[in-house]
This record gives sequence, C-alpha cells and structure tokens, in this order.
Amino acid sequence: KSIRKMQQRLDQLKSFIQSVRNLLKEGDACFDQQQFLTPKDRNAFDIYKDVLRIDPKNAYAREKINAIMRICLSRGNEAYEQEHYMTARTLYQNYRIVADYLSASHKETAYQMIEKRLGQLDHLMVRNRLEPLKQQFSEKINQYGALKKKEEQGADVSDRIVPILRDIIKNLKEIEGFYEQISPGDAEMLKKIDRVRDTRGKLEKEISVRENDTP
Repeated sequence: KSIRKMQQRLDQLKSFIQSVRNLLKEGDACFDQQQFLTPKDRNAFDIYKDVLRIDPKNAYAREKINAIMRICLSRGNEAYEQEHYMTARTLYQNYRIVADYLSASHKETAYQMIEKRLGQLDHLMVRNRLEPLKQQFSEKINQYGALKKKEEQGADVSDRIVPILRDIIKNLKEIEGFYEQISPGDAEMLKKIDRVRDTRGKLEKEISVRENDTP
C-alpha cells in the first residue's frame, strides 16, 4: 500500500509538473507574440496567472507578469509622449490591471503618475481631435473671406459661398461639441461656446438670406 501511495503521489507530481510546463510554454508563446492582455479569451497574462493559481511560488511566471507590467508602462509612456493618447490610455489601463494583480500599486511609484495621466487623457484626446477642426475652420473662413471680396467687387459668387458657409457651420457644431466635453460647466469655456453659437447663428442667417435672394 505504501509503495502504491508513493507511486500515486509521484504520478500526481509528474502530472502537476507537466501541467505547469504546458501552461508556461503556452504563456511564453503568447508573450513572444506580444499577446500580453489580448485577445481576451487567452493571453500571456491570464496564462501566467493560471500557473500561479496552481503553483503560487512559481518565480518564472511572476517575473513574466512583472515584465508585462513594465512593457505596458514603457509603451504607454512612449505613446503618451508621442500624443497617441488612445493607445496610451489602453496601455496604462493594462498596466494598472497587472499592477493591481501584483499588489504593486503602493510599491510602484509610476502607479500614481499613471492614475493622474489616465484622468487627463480624455481631455487630451479631445484637444488632439479639436486642433484639426480649428485648422479646417480657419481654412474655410479664409476661403469665405476671399469670395466675399470678389462679391464686393461685383462678382456673382453666392452659389460658391453657400456650400462653404455650410461647411463652416458643420465645423462649428463639431467644435462646440468638443468644447462641451473638455470642461463642462467651466465659465471660460461657456463663453467660448456662446461665441461659437453666436457665429453659427449669424452664418445660418446669411445662408437663409442668400437662398431667399436666389431667383
């Protein structure tokens, strides 16, 4: 009986070791393919966690999870500096998930910085998308101004002005929407929104006048 029990334990140990090896091999394959936290159904982070569930002292799996955390932080910082804010947010959120799992939130000085940056990223993403809209607005206003000068000199360009006015109004609506996202309720931002609405109202009135004057 004693020999049989020992054999059973030995078989169980072999099975356990093989299970760990298989999981580590699978985890390493995902890691090498940079599938750190995606796809959601199977990724390196989840597989290494499975290893630690059955073998809590497995130093290799823990180190690989630490490596994933460092990679997310490094790439998140790189994306942030390059103003790729959507990518930065995803990487920072992944960093936070791994850091929380490792209970590294108090040990990692970067954790507090990431928390702060995550709070700013929505604002930065909106601002990043706002700049091209402002550029488009400026270009359309210049086109409008040039046609107005021709009109004042006697040229019949109303049919060219109206489409530009519609583009400007569309542009202003988008800018207004972004202003509302950036600082809702902020007094200075509310003034900007009022100016945008006032300008839009004047342009809509001009379109109406021009269309009514069209024979």
